[in-house]
Amino acid sequence: MRVKSAPKKAEYDVADDELYVDVEWLTPIPQSVGEEIPHISFGSVQEITNKSFYWARIDKRPFLTKDESERLVQHMREKLTSNQMNT
Repeated sequence: MRVKSAPKKAEYDVADDELYVDVEWLTPIPQSVGEEIPHISFGSVQEITNKSFYWARIDKRPFLTKDESERLVQHMREKLTSNQMNT
């Protein structure tokens, strides 16, 4: 994702402690392919990107480069194609 706007306040935020930004997707957004949601495991993401990650609730910014995101999308397309061939 690429940030497209300065931080903005959310109208619903009565505590006045939240901000958001508009973003632009740099990779294609996967389309629905039926009832089962296509996915890859967290371990696969680590293996494909050669990165280790931890879950955090405070920092929501993307942590993958455009190239890493495209590799993950390609991996999911290959997996989805092979799963459709096996059914």
